[in-house]
Amino acid sequence: LDTAGIVFQAGGFSKTLVPGIRIGYLVAPSQLQERLVATKQTTDILTSPLNQRALHAYLESGHFPIHLETVRNGYRTRRDAMLAAMAQHFPAEARWRCPAGGIYLWVEMPQPGPTATELYLTAINYNVAFSIGSVFSAGGFFAHAMRLNFAGCPPDVIEEGIRRLGKAWKELLARSNAMIEPRPASMHIL
Repeated sequence: LDTAGIVFQAGGFSKTLVPGIRIGYLVAPSQLQERLVATKQTTDILTSPLNQRALHAYLESGHFPIHLETVRNGYRTRRDAMLAAMAQHFPAEARWRCPAGGIYLWVEMPQPGPTATELYLTAINYNVAFSIGSVFSAGGFFAHAMRLNFAGCPPDVIEEGIRRLGKAWKELLARSNAMIEPRPASMHIL
């Protein structure tokens, strides 16, 4: 696909094999590989040779594709549990898409309305947290968005967390709506 020889592919194994292994790979045009290796050697001290050899032996064993399918199935089950819980517990105005891969769901909140920061501050009272969308933008965009991670919890914990988040969201919406309810015509504001 890369006829110009300008595409690089970077990856790692911490989400698929061993959390925290900190061994990655780079697929790059052959004419750049020697310079890339030299650059890597000058920018970090050393990637653990023991970890590299262990990973190499595992990859050579042929077990990684089987393991990867197991991981994918687990992530898919967790993702589907989160999607089902969101459909049940989130306000109807919330928007999201089902990702084909990855470990996160991106949720867009209705605008105008409370921001993700306001929801976060309410949600922590329910012992649930998420990543506020604006932290993923240097320009401060995505104030009405959040990123949810489904990788590390079993489906029952995901369902409970989403139930709590939905409850917090509905509480916040009720408070927001109460603040903007129209006053009776006979009421005078001084």
